[in-house]
Amino acid sequence: MLRSIYSALIVVILLLPSTSVAQDDREDMNALDYIPPSQFVSGWQAEGDEILAHPEQAGWLIGNDIYLLAEYDCEWVATENYSRGADTMTVIIYEFPSASDAYGFYTVSYIEPPDPEEIEIHPAYHTSPPPEIETIRRVTYNDTEYLEAYQDKFYLRVIVAEEELNQTGLRASLAILGTFPGYAVPADMISILPGDNLIRETVRYIRGPAGLTRVVGDYGHELFDFRTWEIGIAAGEYRAGESNYYLAIYAEFEDSDGAQTSALEMQEFFQDIGWETIVYAPLECGIHPRVFADEMNDMYVAFWTDGEHLVLLWNMPDTGVLAIALEEHG
Repeated sequence: MLRSIYSALIVVILLLPSTSVAQDDREDMNALDYIPPSQFVSGWQAEGDEILAHPEQAGWLIGNDIYLLAEYDCEWVATENYSRGADTMTVIIYEFPSASDAYGFYTVSYIEPPDPEEIEIHPAYHTSPPPEIETIRRVTYNDTEYLEAYQDKFYLRVIVAEEELNQTGLRASLAILGTFPGYAVPADMISILPGDNLIRETVRYIRGPAGLTRVVGDYGHELFDFRTWEIGIAAGEYRAGESNYYLAIYAEFEDSDGAQTSALEMQEFFQDIGWETIVYAPLECGIHPRVFADEMNDMYVAFWTDGEHLVLLWNMPDTGVLAIALEEHG
């Protein structure tokens, strides 16, 4: 069935006419069923060594992603290698329980948080009618460049030589995305982030310490107790003036007790590691932020609770940026 879908899509990607596949035809399909056959991009032959495995059985393939995939409840990993003469290409598909899980993994899949001004986002390539994809992102990790995207409950990675990324890699990504069901639906919680000055390409949906560590470094294992509380986090980089940035983290708990307890634990954590307590007056809106400074690294943080939410402003370089951030989020 899927072979015929890809045959149609080869023409679609070249000419960009419309195509669609009935949702009912995909209900019983898993990640391996979406691995494309030979010639899904002209000239490229499948090696025939396709694999479908649970993440815990595919450590050799997913490497450092294994803990992160567990936080988003990844169900399947499928992969296949392709060749065209001496050139090679690898397709990897991760399948998650929901679109929010796939979206969340996509937002924190890179190891080192990129500079907000240097994230390279490919423009939207749309077919009409659907399916469509908002962005196909180019990522560099360990000297390997690849394209990644998400749609519905699937995350896609296409690894090919750098000079082929913008042509073969993009065509391959579009062909595979065109077979996925539905649309990519970001987690509803992301809408909690204020829009002013938010750099939208840096938005993350975080479900555990492995994801948070990729955003804030080693502190990701200390800031929130994910073992005790069910926590969902929306985070994003914000501009503060022409050349300064900071990170806003909005953590949602099941109730206000979880948020209040976590705020007290966070306060004790910063005190224990020797950060200076900064006395800060309540804001006009009634919020009284707790503020700490890491003098060694010229870094300020501020946090407070709002019902079942705990808001943490992170990595502010000076009191001027701190004031800007508090005005935006307070």
